[in-house]
Amino acid sequence: MEPIAFQIKDFKSIVNSGICKLSADGITVLAGENESGKTATLLALSDFDLPLGEKPASSEFLPNDDFERRPYVSVLFRVDWAAVDAVLTPELVSQIPPQAFSLVKKVGEVWIHRELLNGRLHFDENISKAWTDEIAELTSLRQLSNASQPALIDKSSTAENQEEDDQEEDDDEQGEDEEQEEDEEQEETEPEADEQIGDKPEEKKLVQYMSEGSFISILRDLWPQFLYFSSFDDLLPRKISFSTMKTGLSNQSPLKLQPQTIAKVRIVKDYLKIAEIDYRVIDQNSENEKTLNNYLDKKNKDITKDFSDFWQGDAIRRGSQSLERVNVKAQAFA
Repeated sequence: MEPIAFQIKDFKSIVNSGICKLSADGITVLAGENESGKTATLLALSDFDLPLGEKPASSEFLPNDDFERRPYVSVLFRVDWAAVDAVLTPELVSQIPPQAFSLVKKVGEVWIHRELLNGRLHFDENISKAWTDEIAELTSLRQLSNASQPALIDKSSTAENQEEDDQEEDDDEQGEDEEQEEDEEQEETEPEADEQIGDKPEEKKLVQYMSEGSFISILRDLWPQFLYFSSFDDLLPRKISFSTMKTGLSNQSPLKLQPQTIAKVRIVKDYLKIAEIDYRVIDQNSENEKTLNNYLDKKNKDITKDFSDFWQGDAIRRGSQSLERVNVKAQAFA
């Protein structure tokens, strides 16, 4: 499942972000002035990815402590239903409302919404209604099935009352009355027990549908993690050796790197892509300090100028009050 857009409402300083599309090239940059909602956006997306029912990890997420607001975060996913079907066992499929599931699978892109106050996850309204209606219909059928089963008659209390009456009337006849009542009770009870046993197979046919949120929790294992790093120390490397970079960037390298090192390589790789720096040029000029310094200085000036031009442009002034998608390659650093 690939996230391709999001929308945030009533979260911290964000009243309504509108639909923000993510860049198709895999790198999306949030650019804006201080207090314009960049950090709030990342925190909201991180809270979206929490397990079902969990409260937001962000403190003071309600805007200005306005408890009348109902903040939510929505993410649009492009779904590979073949991959979803691969993880659904026959038992799980039997627990999914078929009509609602059919509605979900009709589209290749699905909105998933999270209500932050209660941690509820759900689809669009039409799918949610179909899901709820099918669960309600199954519940009604189950109730009707239970109501139609013959109830066992407990005659023990009746027999005891009768025995007490008989004892008061005639103690001498107690033994005969008890024996006669026990025989009658056994004869009447056994057929009813047989009837109830015969109804059990029909009851088993009524499966229990999972909730909408439980199904989305299964999908959650298939979409990327939404991680928020509160400082550069979390992951961004302050220094990384060129030999490690070269190993990590070479698809044909036989060497295996540790997962933490791989993560650092990927981040540096993203920066090289944005700055349009070719690591092979660095490798080829490793012994030529002047040429290498000139190359890196030029790239550094280019990216600084591009960023400065972008901030001074009309796009920033027009978008200072709203969140905009920035395609790094196509717009900001072209």
